[in-house]
Amino acid sequence: MRPRNRQRDHRDQRRHGQILSKELLEFFRDAWIGGTDIEFTDTRINLNRADLSGLPPPLVS
Repeated sequence: MRPRNRQRDHRDQRRHGQILSKELLEFFRDAWIGGTDIEFTDTRINLNRADLSGLPPPLVS
């Protein structure tokens, strides 16, 4: 069996729109908040669940 070319695999993933896999995102999340008492659903971590009403709109330039 021939070893996989990791660099080529990475290029193939980027070509098909997959930059970060679910497993890699979970790895980073666990490295960031793992071992703490903070849940991923905490609004300080997950802004998709936060109430952002009353805040000014974001400025992207």
